[in-house]
Amino acid sequence: MAQQLIEQGASGDSAGALGLFKTKDVPRDQLKAGAVTDPATLQGKVAAKEILPGQQLTTADFKPGGSGLITKLDADQRAMSVSFDSAHGVAGNVRAGDHVDVLSGFEVEGTGGANQSVLRMLMQDVLVLAVPKKAASGGPGGGGNQTAEVTLRVAASAAPKLAFAADNGKLWLTLRPQNGEKLDRQTLVTLQSLLVGAKPVRGSR
Repeated sequence: MAQQLIEQGASGDSAGALGLFKTKDVPRDQLKAGAVTDPATLQGKVAAKEILPGQQLTTADFKPGGSGLITKLDADQRAMSVSFDSAHGVAGNVRAGDHVDVLSGFEVEGTGGANQSVLRMLMQDVLVLAVPKKAASGGPGGGGNQTAEVTLRVAASAAPKLAFAADNGKLWLTLRPQNGEKLDRQTLVTLQSLLVGAKPVRGSR
């Protein structure tokens, strides 16, 4: 039974995760033909038309979403692939379905014109959608450093920030436990805060 409006094209996978529908006991004589009795049947499918709150879900309301990652995305989510070497991408231990935090580091101009390294938490609790089966050798002529493109599910509003950080700074992934707490994302780590114990710089929101 739909709890909220399910828009046309909405992913069956994400609709269940977002609580847009729930199971409900319905008298047999009121059960629609093709009624969805197992939410698992909606995996990999998208809504073929708009479904109103209170409406029973039927198999005719959904159609195959294709073989891509689109069935894993809600309307305000995007899939982005970012390249990591083994050291910055948790050494190949990240798998599809894991949740990670994304750290970003930059060189910025400090006092007196000297460059200063800063690091901050960019995103937290990000779902990993896909990772390659094998990493590619990076560097001239190959070599020991392995790189891999990790595909992440991010909010649409955060996608430009991730793209900018990937092109202009350095990114790290940290693997989260399922019960991992969220941290203050606005705190900047600097050389002073790390070594001298000075109060961390607060970033603007």
